[in-house]
Amino acid sequence: MTLDYMIRSYQPKDQEAVRNICADTGFLGDPIDPIFSDREIFADIFTNYYLEKEPEHSFIAEVDNQVVGYLMASLNKNPKSALILNSLSPGIRASYNQLTGKYQKSPQNKEFIDWLFFRVSKEIPKNPTAAMHAHFNVRKDYRNEGIGKSLMWTMFENLKSKAFERDIDKLYLEIFSDGQKDEQYFKDINFKLHDKKKSTLFRNQFNKEIELLCVWQYLDRLHPKTL
Repeated sequence: MTLDYMIRSYQPKDQEAVRNICADTGFLGDPIDPIFSDREIFADIFTNYYLEKEPEHSFIAEVDNQVVGYLMASLNKNPKSALILNSLSPGIRASYNQLTGKYQKSPQNKEFIDWLFFRVSKEIPKNPTAAMHAHFNVRKDYRNEGIGKSLMWTMFENLKSKAFERDIDKLYLEIFSDGQKDEQYFKDINFKLHDKKKSTLFRNQFNKEIELLCVWQYLDRLHPKTL
């Protein structure tokens, strides 16, 4: 049976649902809590830039009036990732000592804060030039239904003219990967691997290597038949 869902533009009322999905999928598709227990700060880092600076470039997947997925895009051609833009913003980087003091009795939280402040900039893969970027997540119980592909195609259809006007001709995404299946998923939908870096973020939770991938494609080569 085909799932009946709709893709629409983001609205301010969706913010809480987007933040919850972000935290529920932040640990390689699972809840971030084993890595970092402060879901509010985690959601700030990964959603604030998009939803506050470029909310018109975000899209929502909805089933029975319930948000089940999102895609947030940026037409900022700055090669730094949105993660760095957020983690270095005044609201997030207010005080390293304050955050570490708050989490001194929680080793996994301290590890996340140390990664955010000291290692993330070295572990971000290179990004293509003249490119927009996007970040999407779908609730675990609604995956494998084509929602992620529909979100990307809707985003492309709505933003391609604006992107071309700004001399942007590529789209890239950054994803944490614990194996070949993630890289293969994007190859199957016509994305290419641009760069990848080993990540230390999840090193205490896994006995295998975790990488952060940057995948990309030319905007004029994106097509619903390849997504």
